[in-house]
Amino acid sequence: MIAHIERETRAPGIASFEPDHYAVNLVRRAVTNNQDVLLSANGLGTILLLPARGGYWPHVADMRAFCTLAAAHVQVRTVAPNDPLRPLPSNAGRPIRELLWEAAFHASDGRLMAGCYRDDVVELLQWPNMTRLPVTPNSIRMAALFARQPTSLTIARSLLKVEFSELSRFYSAARAAGFAHAVNRKTAEPELAPHRSQGLLSALFQRITRL
Repeated sequence: MIAHIERETRAPGIASFEPDHYAVNLVRRAVTNNQDVLLSANGLGTILLLPARGGYWPHVADMRAFCTLAAAHVQVRTVAPNDPLRPLPSNAGRPIRELLWEAAFHASDGRLMAGCYRDDVVELLQWPNMTRLPVTPNSIRMAALFARQPTSLTIARSLLKVEFSELSRFYSAARAAGFAHAVNRKTAEPELAPHRSQGLLSALFQRITRL
């Protein structure tokens, strides 16, 4: 694990995290650039992402551990059209936005994702499937408020009587997955470069040379 890197987010005492330090931005880079990739971490398993199909296929024993691992410890390789890893068309996998939610939810650990602010007026655009995703005790109440009336995190904290860390976790996950946005300012998403093309043989060679 990497140490929490905290900085102030417009107001004293509000910690944030950089998504570049975790798997969440590895996923966002693949989705933004429509790249089919395989994420793998020694001892934790693999996640296959096929953005063009809108799905992902996890083979991970502990998703929280995978999502809080330093991004530098996650191997990424691009998946070719004829790669045997590709599942049959009948296997739809899970919606890729659920992976974005889960990756940001775990990476947050109560901190705001960089690019989110406590004075953001949050509108929920789509309800997350809370039966399949990690959530906090008050996630349904927060979702209901943000869906009914765009509200700032500061006011939501006062109305719902919840800790700011819980609001931060919910908003970070919802923003990463595209389920929510800020209505009081233009939220320009970061420009994310594509993953470097790396075939199976190249990936195997790099792993052998590290032994």
